[in-house]
Amino acid sequence: MIRLLLFALLFTLPAMADNFSNNQSGVSSCTVDIVGSTSTPITATANYSPITYNCAAGTYLPADATECATCLAGYYCGGGNYAFNELNASGLNACPGARPSSNPGNSSQNNCYTPCASDKIDAGLDGTNCQTPKFTLTTTNLTAGTEFKFYMSASGTFYVDCGAGGTLSGTGVTNNTITRNDTTEALYTCTYSTAGTKNIRMAGLATGYSTVASGSRPGDFSAIVSTMRFGDPWNGNTTPTLIASISGSIGQIFPTLGQSNGQQPRFFHTFSGCSNLTQIPSNLFSGVTGGTNYMFNFTFLDCNSLLSIPEILFVNINTCGYKLFADTFTGCSSLTAIPENLFYNIHCSSGDLFMRTFNNCTSLQSIPENLFKGIPVAEYYSFWGTFWGCSSLTSIPDELFSHITSAGSASFAHLFYGCTSLSGYIPPQLFAGLIANGSPYDTYDGGTMADIFYNTGLATTCPSGMTQYITGYEDYWSGHISCVDENLTCSAGNYLPAHGYECTQCTANNYCVGGTYPYSATESHGITPCDTGYSSAAGASSCTPNTINIQWDDGNGGYTAGTCTYGGSITTPTTAPTKRGHVF
Repeated sequence: MIRLLLFALLFTLPAMADNFSNNQSGVSSCTVDIVGSTSTPITATANYSPITYNCAAGTYLPADATECATCLAGYYCGGGNYAFNELNASGLNACPGARPSSNPGNSSQNNCYTPCASDKIDAGLDGTNCQTPKFTLTTTNLTAGTEFKFYMSASGTFYVDCGAGGTLSGTGVTNNTITRNDTTEALYTCTYSTAGTKNIRMAGLATGYSTVASGSRPGDFSAIVSTMRFGDPWNGNTTPTLIASISGSIGQIFPTLGQSNGQQPRFFHTFSGCSNLTQIPSNLFSGVTGGTNYMFNFTFLDCNSLLSIPEILFVNINTCGYKLFADTFTGCSSLTAIPENLFYNIHCSSGDLFMRTFNNCTSLQSIPENLFKGIPVAEYYSFWGTFWGCSSLTSIPDELFSHITSAGSASFAHLFYGCTSLSGYIPPQLFAGLIANGSPYDTYDGGTMADIFYNTGLATTCPSGMTQYITGYEDYWSGHISCVDENLTCSAGNYLPAHGYECTQCTANNYCVGGTYPYSATESHGITPCDTGYSSAAGASSCTPNTINIQWDDGNGGYTAGTCTYGGSITTPTTAPTKRGHVF
């Protein structure tokens, strides 16, 4: 019986010891009176000490914890031996008020610092290099664990603040700084430990761009390296769908450094697939000048929520390059209008220049007449499929391409293919420059205008009072035609030229009395040459003799004969008469 009581006592003493503070050592004892025994009571005593944990520098012992943890941001942890404490952390020291910030894992008060202002990027996460953001992305509502990926190929020093709970990783990354010494494309990732909407802010300056094309891209694009892109149509990256809005200038980070190879950025697929993007900042490409091959190829591909384009978006682009604007806005199915001066400073041409630029912009309702006013000629594939599939487009501006005087192979092929809402007839002046210049039809790859109006609602017959206008290109228009008035009334000083669709000012040395004339593809109406010895200025309705006979009164009852050229001055004879005579 005594043995059993003593055995139970051994389990009772530790529980009694728990009555002491967890930070204290001590002694616990009890007296046991054994009932029914003649022996004296037995007293048992137990000594104990608390369990301690050795935490390394940069770690501390949290409250009610049995393992050390990384020092928290805003604190410093020198490390040491700490006893278990149910209520309080041990070894965790707040940074002083003058230097309230620190990075996780900080081991010394000396590493506490004054942070950058909230509107700056803390490049080194130590408050010593505070950068002003140049470009900002706002994300959709992200879940914890989301990876936001982007690609960069430019050399230079760049700064990226991933936003709350975000950590930047990738080649050349130190804290919030990316240092790049070459122009090989590399992947960078912002990984988030917390959920929510994030503001990803960027700064820095490029020092060089890719000169040698590389990378694994399909088909025609195997040679293109993008300066900066979020779009990734080859690897199924979902990052573009995480972008809700953008602000600032990406061109200030990646500006034009010169006109030589390796000095021009390329925004190939930069925002491709950004399906939540509704607006583009007007200064997005400020700092980018000139132009080069593929510069804006696929830049906003499938941004199907985009509502508008800033008029000055490409204001500094004045040099052409292959596929400069090819597929730039393809698939922007919410876009309803194009600003008239979008390509205002483009006065050059190149192959594939505007190939499919607005392809499948299914909400586009109109095209500005002067959109391409500065383009002098259409080189091969220049306007191939530019408005293909724009199914809400209802009309074609009369003089959209009237200034273009020559065209290359397939330069207008598929231009309005599938624009099913187009109606009426094709404007007769649409290709006036080509017709006037006798520009030949290039038959390569289907020809200059292959399927240009295929699957549209344009007229195949002219309405009453009108007749077909002959352009010479009708055989390639899928049965659609251009029309002009059967008869046109011209005022005095104007006439109807052969192949004309409107009255034209009378040319010099002809006269035009005006009248109503029928359209003819071969014969001019209402213009007549002046007779021999007569002439006229442009816009005249009659001719005037070239010379005028003059007789001068010689003062003695006789006359001196003279003449003057029409339009010239009358000169007094050498022997000046006292009176002028008459002119007949």
